[in-house]
Amino acid sequence: MNQLFSSSSMEFPKPGEVGEPLKMAFEFCNKLNIYSIDLVSYNSDIVDIHYGNTISSFQESISSLNSIVALYDGENRAIIASSGYEYENHLTLSNSLNFLWNIVPLLRKNGSAVLLSESSGGIGEGALKMYIEGRLSMNEIKKCNYINGLEHLLFLKCLRDEYNLGIVSSLPFYYTGKKLGLTPFNNVKEVLENFLSKYGRNSKVIVCPDPDSTLLRK
Repeated sequence: MNQLFSSSSMEFPKPGEVGEPLKMAFEFCNKLNIYSIDLVSYNSDIVDIHYGNTISSFQESISSLNSIVALYDGENRAIIASSGYEYENHLTLSNSLNFLWNIVPLLRKNGSAVLLSESSGGIGEGALKMYIEGRLSMNEIKKCNYINGLEHLLFLKCLRDEYNLGIVSSLPFYYTGKKLGLTPFNNVKEVLENFLSKYGRNSKVIVCPDPDSTLLRK
């Protein structure tokens, strides 16, 4: 993981792509004589199971997932994304942010994406909590050993100047706004009013209820 975070390929989320991080993982697994069982799920249902060599099983799972995911065209100006259907996805901000990263490639530059995340369990453990508590700085994220959630800080640092990223959650605005640089909203009505004011009343807003099963249409 430390080697991955020193690579520039980790500075932008690339869901659905077999990029450098996955290739490095394959190289590591290729040295091990192990087998795995991969489950492909959609909306809490198991739709496929693959067993075999770790790499081949995972590649077959990717093909299965690609056949069932929803595809959205890129270059959108405004997106509202839920944290999926599972309760645990909404429990902490650290759990929910993965869903925001999955839809960022659907945005045009300077576009807006707002994540709906109750976050009743707070920030979550790991790098996000350490950063908010002042025990980790943005300048340290590529120098320290990997901590769970460190990718969230890396993506926030690299993306918040190129996109308008916001959130609707129960977390204090001090954490989401001042500390993390997201635009906090009280509710979805505020989000829609912001979008319509910014892009016009005839603008299109994409609502993505399941970003975990959404990929960018090439």
